[in-house]
Order: sequence, then structure tokens, then C-alpha cells
Amino acid sequence: MPDLPLPLVIPYRLDESARRRGDELRLLLRSVARHVTGLSRVVLVCQDLPEWLEPSSVLWIRQGDPYLHCKDANLFRKVSAAVYALGLSGSDRWVFSADDCTFLSPCDLRTLPVIFNGHPREWFAAQAGKGKGKWFRRMVNTFDYLASRGVEMSYSYDCHLPQSFRADTIAEAMRSVDYTQDNGFCIYTLWRGLEGVTSGEVPQRDVCNHFETSEDGRTVPLDKPFCNYSDAPFLGGLRERLFAIFPEKSRFEK
Repeated sequence: MPDLPLPLVIPYRLDESARRRGDELRLLLRSVARHVTGLSRVVLVCQDLPEWLEPSSVLWIRQGDPYLHCKDANLFRKVSAAVYALGLSGSDRWVFSADDCTFLSPCDLRTLPVIFNGHPREWFAAQAGKGKGKWFRRMVNTFDYLASRGVEMSYSYDCHLPQSFRADTIAEAMRSVDYTQDNGFCIYTLWRGLEGVTSGEVPQRDVCNHFETSEDGRTVPLDKPFCNYSDAPFLGGLRERLFAIFPEKSRFEK
């Protein structure tokens, strides 16, 4: 008997400014419609829906973002609400995705590999020591928290790509982790550690085109199964390139 299809859970915060118009989510959903199989439903967890979205195409769970100091705390709450609403428990699996990534080739959610970032704790600590930002300190905090629970992680799993997790991982995280603390946690690495996964299957660089700068948005190829990006490349040329690949409306749009 084949594995059951999995829900795709997308925590979202509406941004329909003139520069963005919710285009990251629109492109993700167009790529889902074209490339994704093994999908039971799309679950969108957010306070408000984009005006262009067809409401009947998703399961909408209304959930806001009360934690201004730590966005990952909001992700914890949203994912927990989705897992509960879907009635998932134990070893039931579901797939998490941010909105700022895209499927660029066929993908069966039931066979997603465990993708890892590849950098160890020491690398993140060095970057944090150079003052490179809160995310690096958050990653060090995640490594150290897991080590305090007897879980030694070889490297980070925060690949910012669609990934499958167990329902009981979220239940354990909500029960035992103080996810609202100021420094916070990097969720993929934390969840993998709670699952007991300490070595990955596929490095992110092998399957993902990553876009970091405005120049990247114009020059980095789109020749791998996934892409992910930050704001600068998306607004610096990548958005237009992705719309050229996905020009037609999907079933998720009015």
C-alpha cells in the first residue's frame, strides 16, 4: 500500500504592498500546482488571506503573529495549530514550507529527503562573533539546547526548503521547549534534533539554487530542483524570472 499523501503547511504573514503583492506565496503555489504530487491539501496559517487567493483551494487556519521579538515563536504556534486542526498525531507526517521558496522540478512530498545546511556549530559561533546577526546566535542557541538534552548535532538542518516532520515532534516541542525566549531557536535544526536525526541525507547545495543578493536575483541559474531566496534578490530580478517560468494562474488563484 503506498504512503498516504501529506499536507503541506505554510505559515504565512500577509504582505500585499505595492512592491510585493504576496507574490512569493503566489509563485510557491503555482510551483506546487505544476510539480507536486503526494499532496493531500495545502494548509495556510495566517491572520488574513491574500485577495487573489481562491479560499476553497486551501485549508485556512486563522492565526496571527503576536511575538514581535522572535518570529520563530510565531511559526511554532502556527505549525502546532495546523497539526492539531489536521488531527495528526504520533508518527503521522506533514510537510513544512516557507513562502519564499519554489519547486522547480517534479516532487513527491512522500519521498522528500532530509536536507541539511552543512555548517557545524563552530561556524555559526564564528559568524555570531563577527556580529553578523541574531539568526547566527539563534542557531548556536539551538545547538546548545539540543546538546543539553543529550543530542549532538553534526550540522544545521535549516535549509529553508520544504521538509517532512513527524506530528509528535511538534507536540514535544510545544510541551518542553521555551520557544518564546528572546534568542529563540532555528526550527528545522531543533525539530530534527527532537526527532533524533543527527546526520542528513542530501546537502542543500546539491538540490537548491540559493539567492542572497540583488545581483544573485539576476545572475544565479535556476537549474536545481528548488530555489530559495531573501528579499533583495526577489525584488532585484528573481521575481520576474520566476513569473516567466510560472506565467499562468494556478488552481489556488481566483
